[in-house]
Amino acid sequence: MPANHPNWMLWFEEDPKTPPQASVQAAAAYYRAKYGRVPNHVLAPLDWPENTPAEGLVIERKRFVLPRHLHVVFDPALVVEDQGANPNPSPQGD
Repeated sequence: MPANHPNWMLWFEEDPKTPPQASVQAAAAYYRAKYGRVPNHVLAPLDWPENTPAEGLVIERKRFVLPRHLHVVFDPALVVEDQGANPNPSPQGD
C-alpha cells in the first residue's frame, strides 16, 4: 500500500526502549514538518501492542513491517468529509 502514495515515509526508531506511542508521535511530527500535512495512517510491525493510542491516526499492524519501523502516510481514502466544515482547510491551521 505505501508504494501507491507519493507522500509515505519510513520511520526507524533507534531506541528500542521508546514506547510505541512516543514513536508514532515523533514520526507524525517529522512527517508534518517534511510534507506540510498531517498523516492519518501508520503501518506498524506485528510486535506492537494491539491498542497503541494515536490521536487521529489509523494504526495497522502488518507482517511485512520490520521491528522498530513505521510506514507513515496521508491516505486520502481515510478522509471523512464533515458536512459543516470548511471544505478547504489549511494544513497549517491558518
